[in-house]
Amino acid sequence: MISNDEYQKITKDISGSRIKNRFSYEMTYGIKLLYQLYEDDIEDFYVIFDYACDIEEGINNSIIFYQLKTTSSPFTLKKLLVKDNKTNKKSILQTLIDLNRSLAVEKLFIVSNMGLSGSDTKDKKLSNVECFSFGELNDDDKMLINQNIVWPKNKCDIDKIFFCISETCLKKVSQSLLSYSTAFLDKIYNGKPSKPIYLNNCILSMVKEKADYEYDTLTLQDTIKYKGITKKDLSSLLETYEKDLINSSFADRNKVKKSCEDLNLPIGEINKILLEYQTIFGCGYVKEQYIEQIKKIKLAFQIDYASLQYKKAIKEIAKSFKFDMFLSIEAKYVLTIFAYNQL
Repeated sequence: MISNDEYQKITKDISGSRIKNRFSYEMTYGIKLLYQLYEDDIEDFYVIFDYACDIEEGINNSIIFYQLKTTSSPFTLKKLLVKDNKTNKKSILQTLIDLNRSLAVEKLFIVSNMGLSGSDTKDKKLSNVECFSFGELNDDDKMLINQNIVWPKNKCDIDKIFFCISETCLKKVSQSLLSYSTAFLDKIYNGKPSKPIYLNNCILSMVKEKADYEYDTLTLQDTIKYKGITKKDLSSLLETYEKDLINSSFADRNKVKKSCEDLNLPIGEINKILLEYQTIFGCGYVKEQYIEQIKKIKLAFQIDYASLQYKKAIKEIAKSFKFDMFLSIEAKYVLTIFAYNQL
C-alpha cells in the first residue's frame, strides 16, 4: 500500500460521482412521487423517467413535468432565465416552458434542493416557501420573465409554472429514499413494516432500468412501457414484497393449510384458522407481541413438549399452553403451526 502522503499527490476527480449522485437524486424524487400517487389512491397513473423531462407524471388525460435542478447556492430568477449565447443553449425556465405545447399539460415544476432567492410576492417572502406558483410573483418579476421567455402557442401560462424545494438530502440520497420507502410501507400496511430495504432496492432497480433505456419510442404506450412505471407495476411490486417477504420469512399460507389438514381438523375450523392467518401474517409485517409469542412457543416445543409427536404437540400447545395474550383457538393454532415450521 502506498503512503498517504504519496496518494495525496494524485489529482482526484469527483465529477463522475457528482453526476451519478444527481441521477440518484432524480430517481429518488420520482419514486417519492410514485409513493404519493399510490397513497392518494389515484385510480390510474404513470411516472416516466428521464425522457421529455427529468420526471413526467401522468394522471387521467393530463401530464405534469418536473425539472430537477441542484445547486450549492439558492437559485435566483435571473439564473433561471440566463441562456448561453455562445452555444445557443436555452435557459432553465425556457427549456421547461417549451414543454407546454399541449392542452394536456397541467403543471410545470422546477424542483431544487434550495429555495428561490430575491423573488417575492407583494405580501410575503418566497425564499423559504416549500412550493409556489410563478403566478404569485410580483409584477416586476413577471415582467422580467415575459421579457426573456418565448411562450409556446403565444400564450402566457405563468400560473402553470411552480418552484418547489425538495426535502431529499442531496448528500445522502440513499438514506432519503429508504426513509420514503419505510414511510410508504408504514402507511400502506398501517404499522411498522418488515425489511423496507427489500422494497426499496426492488423499486430502485426497476426505476434505474427505465431511466437507462436509451432508445426513442414511437407511442405513449411504448414510452410508458420502456421508460415509465404505472400503478399496476407498483401494485405488482407490493404483491411480490408480500409474497416473498411475508410468506417466506413469516409463514406460507399453503403450509398452514397443509398442517391443518395433517392434524385432521374439520374444514370449518381450517377456514377459521386461515382467516386468523391472514389477520396475523397478511398485512406486511408482524406485530411484536406475536413475534415474542412465537419465540416462547418454539422453546416449549424444544423443552416441555419435546417427547410428543409433532401432531399431538401442536394440538397440546394450541389447547393447553399458557399464552401471554388473549387469542382465539384459531389464532393459537396459527402461531403454533408457524413456530413448529420454524424449528
